[in-house]
Amino acid sequence: MTLGFYPGCSLKGSSREYAESDPALKAVVTVANDLEYTGSVNVLNIVQFLDKYIIPNLEGRVVKPFDHKVACYYGCLLVRPHEILNFDREEDPQSLDVLMLKAGATPIDWAFKTECCGAGLSVSRTSSVGRLSGRIVGDAKDRGAEAVIVACPMCHSNLDMRRDSINSYLGEKVDIPVLYITQAIGLAIGLDRKALGLQRHFVKVTV
Repeated sequence: MTLGFYPGCSLKGSSREYAESDPALKAVVTVANDLEYTGSVNVLNIVQFLDKYIIPNLEGRVVKPFDHKVACYYGCLLVRPHEILNFDREEDPQSLDVLMLKAGATPIDWAFKTECCGAGLSVSRTSSVGRLSGRIVGDAKDRGAEAVIVACPMCHSNLDMRRDSINSYLGEKVDIPVLYITQAIGLAIGLDRKALGLQRHFVKVTV
């Protein structure tokens, strides 16, 4: 059985390794799930899932290449900790960039692809999210990105929903839209924009 899951879990996810090596923890997991834990579940993050099951079948299905310069933003958890996840490079990951290349985009080289967006501080310390996410959006803009591509729902929320705080920190209005990776791929294979939920974004999706 394989599950797609966000954000920092993979085939060698931490919970699986710890439970398999710690009988007491394995017992706790079994009680919590009301099922015996056998360690047979493989957990993939969304990028791994797409790479394994969707991208191999993508060739020939791209009818409208996502022909835009994009900033592929991984966030601070998707590829960390490397010694447990064993997925991509910690400081300069490439997997999301490769997916977008196959969808027809041009990923930019930029400095903030694994920086923290502020995570759960979005509610309690919105100004901190404005500052942290502002640095991310600002660098993407300065390097010519037309869209930010994410693989984390919380990162998506912060970079999109908190744009007023971001613009306040930057001292200017930045209209670069944020798309979830599946939305970008969906556009490339010709799916309807409304079906992809693009009309629900706080920052208008113009790509």
